[in-house]
Amino acid sequence: MQVRAYNEVCKIYSPYKAATITVNYGPVTGSTTVCSSSTTFTLSNLPNGYTVTWTKSSNLVYVSGQDTSYTVKALSPTTSGFGWVQATVSGPCGNVPPIRHNVSVGPPARPHISNGSSTQTGGATSYELTLGSPTTSLQLFFVVPPSTAPATSWEVVKTGSPQNFNVVQNNNYVLVNPLGVGTGVFTVRALNACGESSVTRVYLTIKKSSGGEPIIDPPEFPIRLSPNPARGEVVVGLSSELQAELANSRASDKASVMVTSGLGRVVYSGTFRHGGLRLNLAGWHSGSYQVVVVVNAKRYATQLIVK
Repeated sequence: MQVRAYNEVCKIYSPYKAATITVNYGPVTGSTTVCSSSTTFTLSNLPNGYTVTWTKSSNLVYVSGQDTSYTVKALSPTTSGFGWVQATVSGPCGNVPPIRHNVSVGPPARPHISNGSSTQTGGATSYELTLGSPTTSLQLFFVVPPSTAPATSWEVVKTGSPQNFNVVQNNNYVLVNPLGVGTGVFTVRALNACGESSVTRVYLTIKKSSGGEPIIDPPEFPIRLSPNPARGEVVVGLSSELQAELANSRASDKASVMVTSGLGRVVYSGTFRHGGLRLNLAGWHSGSYQVVVVVNAKRYATQLIVK
């Protein structure tokens, strides 16, 4: 529990008279995230005649300060978890209850993979899919390990043979649709304000079904980005199914587009009109972005790579 402020009443006795003192102090203010750079916390409203002693969790390193200001940083650039700084006030009333400020420390740890029935904790895993009758898709959830720093966004990147499969991403959820026989690889990493995790790799083997029936086309990718990776400009389009849904409902004003950076910052927000939406990438940093399209209250997401 994170406490914001205190109001304490105590009695002080002297040879002459007893006095009642009300002590108001706090809160402790500062960031809720501590990275490998220095982060300062401040205790407000320290009464006259009182002193403050700061303590911290073991995954933080003291940098400077000890009065009403206290500066710390993460133990190392790879430290990941939850921590705290705490201010203990003392004076005529003795030590009064401390104020603890909880923080997230460092970047996320390498994500684990959950397929619904089991969780893979290693850095890589393999799955086999079939194409034909039946065609099998793969649904995976990626989660940061327990007791490590949380993720604010996720990056999914296809490598190896991307023509063999499509990846539909929604935050930490990934749906893989096979497109052709062969092998493929994609990587997943978690990000927050302190940086990014190391990657987890998913290896795919796509085989033709032995049912003897014609190959079934996989579902059409809901969002089309052309080109992707992109430099200068990218066109955002919708699948024929989503375009038909818009046309039938006459709800083009309900199709919104939002693009966020790898750290969760919104870099574009607008409304999808007829045809394709052209985005000017001038000034955008190279890296991974998430493109989210909302059509009639249904959310679709995909990944854009800016070179």
